[in-house]
Amino acid sequence: MSDRDYEEMQIGEWRINVETNRLYREAAEHQLSDKVCKVLLALAENPGRTVSRETLIQKVWNENEYVGEQALNTAIWQLRKAFNDSSEAPEYIETIPKKGYRLLKEVSVIPYALKPDMASPPPVEPVETPVPEPETKKAPNNTIEPPPAEPATEATPHSTTSIAPPRRRRSMIVGGSLLLLAGVALIVKLMYGREDAPPALTYWCGVDAGRMERLGIDPASACMLETDQGQFGLAIGERMAQISSSYYQSADTGDIAGDIFFCENNHKRQGHKNNSLLNFVTLKDRCMAQGDGEVDIAERGGARASLVCAGYLPQSIHLQTSTAEKHCALPAALTTNHPNAVKDPEYWYGVRREELAGLGIDETASCLLNAEDPTWIDAIEFGWIWGSQRCTDSSSNPVGCGVVSHNAQRTGATVSDFFTQEQLQSRCADGADKVALTPTGWWRSEHKDKTSLDAYLLCEQQQPKAIQLSFKPVVGDPVEKTCALYY
Repeated sequence: MSDRDYEEMQIGEWRINVETNRLYREAAEHQLSDKVCKVLLALAENPGRTVSRETLIQKVWNENEYVGEQALNTAIWQLRKAFNDSSEAPEYIETIPKKGYRLLKEVSVIPYALKPDMASPPPVEPVETPVPEPETKKAPNNTIEPPPAEPATEATPHSTTSIAPPRRRRSMIVGGSLLLLAGVALIVKLMYGREDAPPALTYWCGVDAGRMERLGIDPASACMLETDQGQFGLAIGERMAQISSSYYQSADTGDIAGDIFFCENNHKRQGHKNNSLLNFVTLKDRCMAQGDGEVDIAERGGARASLVCAGYLPQSIHLQTSTAEKHCALPAALTTNHPNAVKDPEYWYGVRREELAGLGIDETASCLLNAEDPTWIDAIEFGWIWGSQRCTDSSSNPVGCGVVSHNAQRTGATVSDFFTQEQLQSRCADGADKVALTPTGWWRSEHKDKTSLDAYLLCEQQQPKAIQLSFKPVVGDPVEKTCALYY
């Protein structure tokens, strides 16, 4: 008996016997394995609360992550099958993405003494103990003496004998035959697989078939290099960019991405993914700083992978070991500039589009400079944005003001201070013809000697007259634009 003070748990309309691992209800019964039962009990002890995968692996598989990860998936699959549950519309076990699982049904315990009567296996009919045959004794001349004669008794309707009646013997023979057939069937299923077993998983470099399908990875098209430890190389997934990333990527660039995989000792179930998501944004980000040449992206056990850049664009992946090397081509989607690669369409120059009207901002009336620089990840968009109700005065009344902003990266952002009409006039009061509104060297500090993006207030007779926008790219000719103040 376990150290629990109860024998069974009621989980929804099901009961689980913690002594025998028997899950049952009226007209249905499942015999769970010990591990699967432990997973169910761990969830049942925390009804309505999320139990992390790490906690379940620690409790059931003694923190053995290599065995526990897949074993836990199989256990949850078996429990859902027993409950006739589904992951899409769960009634019993809900998957909490990136966290764990939660039991949705109410749970109650049934103590040993209070176990209610419920549909359970029929009682076993007692088997009569056969009366032993009387011993035979040998006579002194080694002849066998017959057993002593028993006194004759008159048979009565209630008399019994030590020999099972013919009907009982037939039942025992039939039962034994059925047990033999069941044993043979069990051996056959163990040898050739069971219909109710979870589908067998295939692996490539530590990634199971289900995950390969979700990410769109085709192992046959992977670019791999043989090493003393196994294989390593580049695999591309048509949907790999859908996984969580610290980089925002717009729909314009698609979901294609890659990663570097290491297959240990050519064992397809054991492997190591570098977890360096290689989508257009991450590749371009590396090449923006590198320009031309190679930059390392992964290294393990003497095998090294580097990104080859040319003209500030990604070109290929270079695989190297101490004895061999190989170049892997990147698909066009990862080597071609995408002007809107990192732009979120819900934002415009640092402001959510739904807030533009309330701030009195007119997109069509703003002064915008658009330019190209092949060394930058997207189009250059820079401007003087005026909003008729964007600021407030000392009495908290809305007033118009302008600000220098860019539309780069995901949302864009402001670059300068906010200037009302009076503040612009004060900037020109010193008599200067041109006053800088943006801080020096704010744009791409890694290339501050090669590129700049600046805004100036043009003054005439100590009065503000216009805004001048100026862009000097790393590659290409400078661009300027002069705009009205819009007040």
